[in-house]
Amino acid sequence: MSKFRTDPVDRPVSSPESQETIDWLTIEEFARVLKIHVNTAKSWIAKGILVCGEDYIRIGKVIRVAYGTALIERLLKRSTESAKSQIEPTRRAASIGKPRINLA
Repeated sequence: MSKFRTDPVDRPVSSPESQETIDWLTIEEFARVLKIHVNTAKSWIAKGILVCGEDYIRIGKVIRVAYGTALIERLLKRSTESAKSQIEPTRRAASIGKPRINLA
């Protein structure tokens, strides 16, 4: 008997913190499921939107995305945080250069 696992990589596994099933998808499969372009998925990895060790694993050149409801929830949370951080600087920038009125 071999000491190495012979199970396929794409086999669903259970997450320890919840009983959610996680599918290990290739970048192409992940993009197809989300209906986004493959280059968008790759840019999410490059930009850090997908976090290594949390959202995906990389073994050499092989990347597998841990697809499940937890990943979708993290992506939604990150997108709303990102949207809020993009709005705040424009509000501050709009107030630069305007004289302040001190009523004291």
